[in-house]
Amino acid sequence: MDTVIGSLRRVVCASLLCACLGACIGVSPEQRLAKDLGPDTGGHQTGPLHRAGFPCTDCHGPLWWQDHPTFELAGTVYQSPTDDAGQRGAHVIIQDANGQTVTAVTNSVGNFFVVTSGGNFRGSSEGSLVVPAGFKFPLRVSVKTGSVEQKMRSLIWRETSCANCHAKKLGAGSNGRVFAMESTP
Repeated sequence: MDTVIGSLRRVVCASLLCACLGACIGVSPEQRLAKDLGPDTGGHQTGPLHRAGFPCTDCHGPLWWQDHPTFELAGTVYQSPTDDAGQRGAHVIIQDANGQTVTAVTNSVGNFFVVTSGGNFRGSSEGSLVVPAGFKFPLRVSVKTGSVEQKMRSLIWRETSCANCHAKKLGAGSNGRVFAMESTP
C-alpha cells in the first residue's frame, strides 16, 4: 500500500511540476506585443530598415528578452502625414531636461533610433545615434528637413517610441504621424 501511495505522490508531484513549468514557459508580454504588431509591411528583414511606423520600443525596450540594443528613443519620420514612405535624411533634434541636445538622422525608410553605450557619440546613415548616457525626461523634440523645422508642441514625459502616440491615423488615440513637411517653392 505504501508503494502505491508513494507512486501516486510522485505522479501528482510530477504533474504539478509540469503544470507550473508550462505556465512559466510560454510567450512573454513583450513577445505577445511583437506578435500582435503583425508582419513588417515594408518587407524588410530584421535590421534598421524593418518595421517603419511601428512602435520600436515594444521590441527594443528595456523589457525585451532578445539580445538587441535598448532604444532610448526611436521612431519613423514621414515627409507629410499622408505619405507611406519614410523621410530619408530628416534631422530629429532631441533636448533632454539636463540641456543635452543631440541630433539623429533618419535612414532610407525614415527610421531613427538612439541607443546608450557609455562611450562617445556616434551616428550612422542607417538611422542610429549612439549617446554616452540616457536622456533625462521630459524631452523637447523637433524634426528638421532643409530649412523647415517642425517643433513638437508638447514635451515627451516618458514614452520612448514615437508610434505609440503618433500612429498612422489621426484620432483620439493618435496625434497622427511624425512628419517634416517641406515648404513649397
